[in-house]
Amino acid sequence: MNAETMSIALDVNLAVSLVSLVTLATAFVIGLALLPRPSKATVIWASAFVLGTLGTYCLVAAGQLESRALRALSSAVMMTFIPIVWLGLRAYLGKRMPWFSVVGYSLAMLVALPLLAGLPEFAIGFRLAFLGSGVFAGFLAYELTRMRAVQRDILLPLIFAACAYVLITVLAAMDAITQFAAPRADPLAVVRDINGVGSLVVSQCAALTIVLLVRTQRRRNRGGAGAVVNQLTERLARAEALKEAAWSLIDIRLDNREDLRIAAKSQGYAHILDTFHERVRAGLPASADVQRIDEARVVALIPGSEQAVRHHLRILLAKISAPDEGRDAAAISRVSASIGWASVAEEGYEYQALLAAAALGAADAQVLGGGRWGRARELAATLEG
Repeated sequence: MNAETMSIALDVNLAVSLVSLVTLATAFVIGLALLPRPSKATVIWASAFVLGTLGTYCLVAAGQLESRALRALSSAVMMTFIPIVWLGLRAYLGKRMPWFSVVGYSLAMLVALPLLAGLPEFAIGFRLAFLGSGVFAGFLAYELTRMRAVQRDILLPLIFAACAYVLITVLAAMDAITQFAAPRADPLAVVRDINGVGSLVVSQCAALTIVLLVRTQRRRNRGGAGAVVNQLTERLARAEALKEAAWSLIDIRLDNREDLRIAAKSQGYAHILDTFHERVRAGLPASADVQRIDEARVVALIPGSEQAVRHHLRILLAKISAPDEGRDAAAISRVSASIGWASVAEEGYEYQALLAAAALGAADAQVLGGGRWGRARELAATLEG
């Protein structure tokens, strides 16, 4: 068996492995993620796997037909996988959808690579396309590492695969430099093999993370931190679709929780927490989406103009700090809260951005003594503000 025959055999074996495993991963994502929990994110993720599967079938067909153009098309289709997975993650997190960058990159590859097949310029075009997919892999790894409301072990497979893919693209760029120094008969042999193995690893890790993410999120949506992200991001998405800017996210935090815990002891502190959450709900309008983050923190998404929000904040602070005459001296000590306020008009419709701005406002209010509200763009305001 000569070198060329061996190379063809290896290509066929790799293509068959890709077809088998990517098809299996696609079935898992559709059957375990898309069908039981259809959403914008799961539809996008399933589309990425379907396209990846089509790309592997095109790769096998290209080997049988010995078609360079079809092989180039299959490579282009397979390299759209990571950008679309990243797009699905953005949808899952309720963030803005960078359709233009993903669609523009994908169309450019799908058109350019088949047209360049068989030409000397194809090597440069393929390397640039591969480098572009590595950039999107970096975006994907960055988004995954920033996720805080999900268990880290669920995200680790895809984080590992995305980071490895970034490293592979760097090595491919270094291979291009060595190619100029010592030209080879087939300058893309190494890059093609790396791309095939990388696609295989990324698809399996992506399927594992996506299925676990969707299935565990489904359980958490019945209560807990996952419900906060899901419910509030859906509300913000509807507001963005309707171009409603009169929405604000507020972050309400009980002041001096450790001092209260020590002063009131266990039963008194439990009563303070219960009263705190009851008064938060009583002090907000019925149209607000109220979610408990932890024992002494609540976030709420409320509609209304700035004047209306200020009115609600004043009422809320007054209710929380009202004395509880039905408890002993330790429990009726003055309780207060600090509130962070972030508006959609200033921060946009992205839940994480709103939460970060509101958290900063709440922290500023606590530094100034508590019992007030604050905004990231303003000095903290007192109860009378």
